[in-house]
Amino acid sequence: RAFCLATTHYAELKSFAMDTPGVENASCEFDVESLRPTYRLLVGTPGRSNAFLIAERLGLPAEVANAAKALIREDQQEFARMIEKLEQSRTEMEKAKAEADKIRDETKTAHEKALQEKETLLESAKRDVENARMQAQRIIRGAEAVSESVFKELEILRRKREDALRREELEKSRAAFRAT
Repeated sequence: RAFCLATTHYAELKSFAMDTPGVENASCEFDVESLRPTYRLLVGTPGRSNAFLIAERLGLPAEVANAAKALIREDQQEFARMIEKLEQSRTEMEKAKAEADKIRDETKTAHEKALQEKETLLESAKRDVENARMQAQRIIRGAEAVSESVFKELEILRRKREDALRREELEKSRAAFRAT
């Protein structure tokens, strides 16, 4: 098993890598706006030549660039167009992935916030239930104390009534006894 790394602008080698198992294309991303490499390695994607673009930006006359482009074989031009379409597709997919990642992160944040709010609401509800239970117990204890006090008062009144009835009976008995 051998490992080889080659760098080239030859479309035939790029095609070979695309068609041959165990052989992989890769390219370094290039920022055509700044005319600088980004130093980002794109494994699986063959790179395209930016030679004409760079030459034109650096002042190569358009007629010279066009004459040079005319010398490129049609199959190589077609391959370059295919690579450009691949790069556009990759860029669009990266943007879509970045947007999906952003949405996923926002969704995760919203989910975590909702869980936190749910937890806060549950804790608040538990406190409210506990406070209501304690208040109900205080009310019940108060009612029991009032009830006990009323029963004691009723018992006192019952005894006083019985005492009064006994005294009345006693007075009647004494009066009847005196009358005899």
